[in-house]
Amino acid sequence: RPAIAYPQFDKISTAWKLALPGPTNGLTTPVFKEVMAMHLLLPSIVVKEVVGKRVGPGGAVVGPHGDEIMCAHLPGDSWRWRHDAVKLCIINICNDSKIRADAEVFGLFRDLIPPEVFQEGGELQYGRQRVGLTPDLLLRMPTPDGVTDRLGEVKAMSAGTSRYPSGRAEKQADRRARELPASYRRPLERLDQRRGTPAGATGPLVARLNGYGELLCLVAGAWGDCSTHLHELIVTCAESRVAHLCRSTGRPELESQLGVVTGQYRRLLSSCIVRAQAQCLISRIGVISPEARVAAQRREVAGRLDRELQEERRAQWMASLRGPGWARRGRCHGF
Repeated sequence: RPAIAYPQFDKISTAWKLALPGPTNGLTTPVFKEVMAMHLLLPSIVVKEVVGKRVGPGGAVVGPHGDEIMCAHLPGDSWRWRHDAVKLCIINICNDSKIRADAEVFGLFRDLIPPEVFQEGGELQYGRQRVGLTPDLLLRMPTPDGVTDRLGEVKAMSAGTSRYPSGRAEKQADRRARELPASYRRPLERLDQRRGTPAGATGPLVARLNGYGELLCLVAGAWGDCSTHLHELIVTCAESRVAHLCRSTGRPELESQLGVVTGQYRRLLSSCIVRAQAQCLISRIGVISPEARVAAQRREVAGRLDRELQEERRAQWMASLRGPGWARRGRCHGF
């Protein structure tokens, strides 16, 4: 495990150690224990109760570090909570640096989508799919040529064998980041082909995607390691913040000031990532424990009873609308 983890460590993955306890960078006691065990590459504290048990549909055996739990498909929404925590931290940093950031941007490509796919039975008949593609972030980035809009995609990884294979010293966050642009192009290429665009040609949907420039692939790894684009975004936000302070105060820009702001943003993001990873593991442990299985059985019984009562109320309501049997058309009997 050290041979896998050590090449991934970077300035952001270790910045949380320099953070002071507080409402922004603070870690609760259970989370702090998990974060320390994760970075010291020691067995997880909360996983020791379920080591050796099978988890997930594939029946993976839980190891001492809990990687199988983090990668298994389990009930709940812990993966999305982890993703949204990292995304919200990035948005807060952008807002503090006066860089406009919009999350879950709908409708960027809707006006170019052929209308027949919106009809019943079409490829985009359901509400959330009707936009074709929903980027995580739309950032208005400062450049030497002026302000430009860039799309960003946020991903959070677990320490599974597919994301962190043994024997590779390259940054796995960057390897995951290289896979994201193709995942953005594929659904738009399919829709362009529905409009009649030949295979291999650039249609209007892909052309609009290309108009936003290179996709910002913001990947957070299992140990707080980050992709190159995320490192560059932190530096850009720090430069924007320092430029704003200089404009508002009239003072010249200092190199030390840029270093202070950059370090602060790195601590914020690092604390957020390791906290989200630890909380994700702790919440997923609660799903597979014996107590959680018993609670799930109780919820299943309560849910079944609730569904039966709901069906009974609906049947009673339908009967009140239709009236009794003798009052329906064609069933009136003479006396």
